[in-house]
Parts: sequence; structure tokens; C-alpha cells
Amino acid sequence: VVDSTLEDNDGAGLAANGSVAPRVERTEIRGNAICGICYFGAASGEVLDSDIHDNEFGVQVGDDSSPLVRGSTISANLTAGIVVIGQAAPSIHDNRLEANGEIGVAVQERSAPSIRGNRIVDHRFGLSLLGDSSTEVRDNTMTGGEGADLFILGDSRGAFYDDGNNRAGNNGTNDYALITDFGYGADTIQLAGPRSNYLLEDRKSTRLNSSHSSVSRMPSSA
Repeated sequence: VVDSTLEDNDGAGLAANGSVAPRVERTEIRGNAICGICYFGAASGEVLDSDIHDNEFGVQVGDDSSPLVRGSTISANLTAGIVVIGQAAPSIHDNRLEANGEIGVAVQERSAPSIRGNRIVDHRFGLSLLGDSSTEVRDNTMTGGEGADLFILGDSRGAFYDDGNNRAGNNGTNDYALITDFGYGADTIQLAGPRSNYLLEDRKSTRLNSSHSSVSRMPSSA
């Protein structure tokens, strides 16, 4: 599906089921009643450089499906930009997700997505992780909307921005979230583990936020 428009359907703009692997490229998907693209079964394939907007859900990935969604703009969908459920394992890389209802990317159940290098802008929850999901979350940029924002970088399962590789020389500096508009006294960062695990520093250049402060996780003792 290349250089096409999929619009105003009663269900999905594109429904991929079974073991199909469609390639969607430079396509506009808009105004569909359920989702711009819905993946079921063991579907895979690619969504590249496409514009997915004004659907109920932008992309829904379920069952055991594992598509690649890359380089696309997913915006103004009513409930969420991308929803990952079941045991799905999509790769969500280098996209722009903006103003999609409440949630940019919702991850639920036992799914295992890779969420890397995305720009996630103007949601109540940029990332929502629920259930027993095992999610790789790396190198994303997050910008909140108006009012107080909660930036979730970890929970009881651990730090999201940690590749888990403890080899010599890998101190975690390449595992990061960039927050562009953190507001002191208004916004909150949620981290994994006790407060004593972290160090707050003022820096002239930072990967965490535009207020020239960074939060670093202290290395664990051997």
C-alpha cells in the first residue's frame, strides 16, 4: 500500500490478520471508526513514512503480531496513538506521536514492544505500561502539554531506560529519555527504586530536560 489514502471506513483503514505482512508506505490513513491500522494473529509487515490521524486509535497491535512502525506521524487520534496488547511485539521506532487523546503509546497485557527514538508530544500519558508487559524503551523525546505533567521513566518493574547490559564501559549514558519542557514545581518524574539511587545535577548541556538539570541513576554495587 504505497502513496494511498485510506479514509472514513466503519472499522479499520487497514486490517492485517493471520500471517500477512503488508508494507504501508507514504500513505495517509484518517477518519476510520476503530483504528487506522489493526494487526491481529501473527501479522507483521512495515508502516513507513505515513500519516495516521483522526481515527479512534492510530495503530492497534494485538495477538502475536510484530510489525515495524517507523518514521511516521501519528496524531490527533481520539483515544491513543498506538495500542499494544496480547503478546504482540512490534517495533515502534523514530515516529512522531502528537496529541492523541490521553495516551501516546499504551502497552498492556503480556506484550513486548520495542519503543525507540520517538518524539512523543502533548499527551496526558506519553507512555502507559500496564500488565505483565516487557517493554524496551530507549532514546525517546517527550514534551508535555499545558499544565502539570507526569514523566514516567520507571516503575516497580525497574528502570525503562536501561538496556540491562552491565559490560565494562557501558555506564548507561546511551540509555536516556529527553524531556524538553520539564517545569520545576509543576511537573513530576517517576523513577524506579528508592530516591537514593539517583543523583540530581545542574548541567549546561543535558539530555533530560531544557532546564539544565539531569537525573542520573547511581551504579549498583558489585
